[in-house]
Amino acid sequence: MFYVVSLTDEDSNGSIEPNELKKFLEHLELHLKEQEIENLFEYCDLDGSKGIQFNEFIVLLCLIHLLAEPSSSNNVLTGNLILGFIDIQIVIAA
Repeated sequence: MFYVVSLTDEDSNGSIEPNELKKFLEHLELHLKEQEIENLFEYCDLDGSKGIQFNEFIVLLCLIHLLAEPSSSNNVLTGNLILGFIDIQIVIAA
């Protein structure tokens, strides 16, 4: 898992910035609007540090898994998000 974070953290500063998150989501073939990416980043940046650290990245992956449409491929992380960001807040609060 650290390997995936290190690949996503292009500048190796220990956190994932919004532009790195956008590239990561594009790599997963999740086609989100700019505002959706910004909202997802804000919801996963639990400590408000303006970067997603390893533990927050785990939350991000869980949300992607929970909110992604099932795909016909074997990769469960592909598809489009089908729930709104209010639903994400409910998942985080649970």
